[in-house]
Amino acid sequence: METSTTYTDIVSEYATCKSITKIAKNLGVSEERVRRTLITEGLWTSRSAKPIIKLYHEGKTVPEIAEILMISEKTVQSYVPYSRGMYGGERSDTAQRSGEYRERMRKAVEGMVGNNMVHTSEDEVSGIITKQRMDNKVHGGKDGKNPKETGDMFDEGLSGESRYVYQLRFELTSSFYYGADDRYGMTDEERGEFLKLAKAKKGICRTVLVPGEMSLHAMHYMILRLFGWQNEHLHRFSLSENTFKQLTGEEIGRWLELCGVLLRFPTGDNTDLYWDDDYKPNQSVKTWLRSKYRKSYDQKSISESLLTTLSEIADFEKRFMAPDGNRAKLKKGSTLDELRHTVIFEEDFNTVLERLRVCDLFLAESEMEEIKVDSWNDRTLKSRAESLEDIADFVRDKKSKKELDEAIEELKSWRSFRSNIDSAIFYGRRAEVEKQLGQRAEEAIREADEAIPEWEDEVFNILDAYNPSIAPFLNQLYYLYDFGDDWCIRITCEKRFLRKDGLSTHRYFDNNNIEIVGDECDRLAEVDSKKYPLCIESDGVSLVEDPGGIYGFYEMLKT
Repeated sequence: METSTTYTDIVSEYATCKSITKIAKNLGVSEERVRRTLITEGLWTSRSAKPIIKLYHEGKTVPEIAEILMISEKTVQSYVPYSRGMYGGERSDTAQRSGEYRERMRKAVEGMVGNNMVHTSEDEVSGIITKQRMDNKVHGGKDGKNPKETGDMFDEGLSGESRYVYQLRFELTSSFYYGADDRYGMTDEERGEFLKLAKAKKGICRTVLVPGEMSLHAMHYMILRLFGWQNEHLHRFSLSENTFKQLTGEEIGRWLELCGVLLRFPTGDNTDLYWDDDYKPNQSVKTWLRSKYRKSYDQKSISESLLTTLSEIADFEKRFMAPDGNRAKLKKGSTLDELRHTVIFEEDFNTVLERLRVCDLFLAESEMEEIKVDSWNDRTLKSRAESLEDIADFVRDKKSKKELDEAIEELKSWRSFRSNIDSAIFYGRRAEVEKQLGQRAEEAIREADEAIPEWEDEVFNILDAYNPSIAPFLNQLYYLYDFGDDWCIRITCEKRFLRKDGLSTHRYFDNNNIEIVGDECDRLAEVDSKKYPLCIESDGVSLVEDPGGIYGFYEMLKT
């Protein structure tokens, strides 16, 4: 293999830092690149990597390994060692495609300048009609009606509406994997000393007012800011164990029905899931996090939509559930435990979609008696079925489907292109990159920054239109961070306040229809109008990265 500065930097960094995620962040490269470099040097392995590496050294190809181990080729590729020449001077396929995309974009823009009227060909008419239909779906139900008017959602009082402000409590608990509780796995004496050292009266917790529009994706950054973490590890949102079992019955078929609706299908594509992880060296972490939970509540991860999830599910069923597929022969009635022992997934099955908003999920505890999980499930699957009908119509329109697929590939390439330029500048390879591009790096970055939002609009105007609506049904949700230290935050909806008469009047009512007045009303109006969260209570010190979990943090405080 021809070595490069980045390659040797990864090896050197591993001598002092054993975290792949942290090395990737420190060096500005992907986790896959760090992992494959360390595997190539024989410095790192894992339960998932060992069988892949063994078969690779036996001379098996990537497709053959995927077939033998019953995993995706993408997963195999992320664990195989690098071959000779992969860090040579030739321009990568992605860079070549990105160059072609930039040229096409430039020509398209030049063609539009000075043309106020655009002729629409007959072939484009069907695409325009499709877009109009999707716009109707975005802004209302079928025939332009509000979904609630067609009876597709719950009653007015329980529907997910953005005109609610929520009071959420975020509490540190012991590990989710072994049963979350408030004792932190400590004796009474240890817990008492821990709380004293942590300057906490009852526990390390925060109470926050958040607008109903806030997505879980934005909430992730807010939680980091609340508890002192710096986004150095993986994370996920999860249902309580009982709720997950109620909804899925621990059956593959029932779980698949909720993928793309409530839960994320375990794609393992971290590049897509962390599409906006754009922290720059020397930037204030606090300022960066604040921009994330205040700037936008959109989640533009391609794999979180129902339409793209269906493709993942179809591939999964073909490989592992079809009668003529490989040896897995799983059935929809098979248990998730059987699936865990048959197919290697990098992610957990209980992972909630981060595109979902607070108003899509949460109810105050006093409202929980009015709704049952089984009833919610039935209505949600009905909404899903309606979306599937619309998706089937869209897929039959081969021209529109092809255009969407091309737009998705363009968006992915532009994002990768933008990230690669930043990385090259960071590592002092500006001259090399500019020679390949034939332009200054800043010009290429500016073009990418102009192109990416355009392609995001192109893609998500379609993907978002086919996501089914769901109604709130949860009082608690869990946020898990750093799957080595196993930090667990329990999120509880204490109250939700309804705005009845518009923003100008600032009138809010609690769950018992009692009007809120005084300073509390002013706080609600501030959150509602500015659309960013407000912490109103905090107990306990901030946490830190990598102390070894709660008990390690306790030992650190004692020291």
